[in-house]
Amino acid sequence: EEKEAVKKEAESFSNWKLFTDLAVRHGVAAIVWQNMSDLSLTGPVPEAESAILEGSRLRSVTRVAYITSVAGDIVSVLGKEGIRVLFIKGLALEHQVYGSKGLRQMSDADLLVAPEEALRARDILIGEGFVSMPMKSRLYRHIILDLGNHLPELHRGGVSVDLHHRLFGPEGATIVSHAIENAAELSVEGKTFHVLPPATAFLGLVSHIYKHQVKGEFQLRLYNDIGLLLKKYGSEVLNADLMSSSALAGIENEVREVLSVVSGAWGIQVPEEMKLSPDQAQ
Repeated sequence: EEKEAVKKEAESFSNWKLFTDLAVRHGVAAIVWQNMSDLSLTGPVPEAESAILEGSRLRSVTRVAYITSVAGDIVSVLGKEGIRVLFIKGLALEHQVYGSKGLRQMSDADLLVAPEEALRARDILIGEGFVSMPMKSRLYRHIILDLGNHLPELHRGGVSVDLHHRLFGPEGATIVSHAIENAAELSVEGKTFHVLPPATAFLGLVSHIYKHQVKGEFQLRLYNDIGLLLKKYGSEVLNADLMSSSALAGIENEVREVLSVVSGAWGIQVPEEMKLSPDQAQ
């Protein structure tokens, strides 16, 4: 029934330029075009917009494969030095919930290491040919772990790497430490990588959404990440510990807002006590 309804909608729809512009702006052009192709909905799309969407899909597939390869090399190099590295954000989600099809558009590799290993990991990667964005001063190295969630960007071969040492403010350090120790395993093309436990990944994504929102940015891609994560790992995320963990991370109200949105927009079942009050939700 849903397929028939969307087929009729596509046949009667006319503003494909706006549709394409929105898909590109929100970072979902690749998955949108893949879904439309799978559902045989591409016929009504004009040639110009079809070329844009198909181009976005092909670029995403190629880019994701390359970023995954570079991230795999980093995991191997740092692993030999006893440093555990976790895939986070888009890189993790691509292989956890997007099906490893290259459809989760991303521009860089986000990795997480324990705070006490972050600067050593950076030095090792610089020795491997990565070029770091400069620190503001030599003194900066001594305070950098208190000033943000990741070190200055590292670049090599056209790939930018953000080496994270935390996901929230200092108050969430315990959550991150526990997540690194209890990281989940992920198999990609026969190789084993580590990712955050689903509940911690969810909290990290909520925090990430609000960092973008503070800057006046919004992307449907970030909500799609959360929607797909909850569809696959809902019972592991929406558990009795979620709200206490969100309070510890300093994002309890943000979690309620996001859960209210995905409940309404995606139809995901969320316990009422985890959502905003009806007045707040409105």
